[in-house]
Amino acid sequence: MGEVTRAVRLLSLFEKLMNGGIINIREEMTRYEVNEKTIRRDANDIRAYLAEIKDFEREIVYDRSKGGYVMRMKGEKKRESR
Repeated sequence: MGEVTRAVRLLSLFEKLMNGGIINIREEMTRYEVNEKTIRRDANDIRAYLAEIKDFEREIVYDRSKGGYVMRMKGEKKRESR
């Protein structure tokens, strides 16, 4: 993908989440040529930003069953698979 600025990477990850996508750490590491800590930090920075928006009804959580970060409605519990 070539060198991408942090701002572009953050906005791309945010857009992916807003469109119902999953931020898979390994895939994004490869895509952006960064390490695991960078992707985790990006997800946490997006999470912190959204927490500051008073009326934003969504949050970012790590969903182990999906293998990455997802956006969901605040307070929504993970659905149990049986």
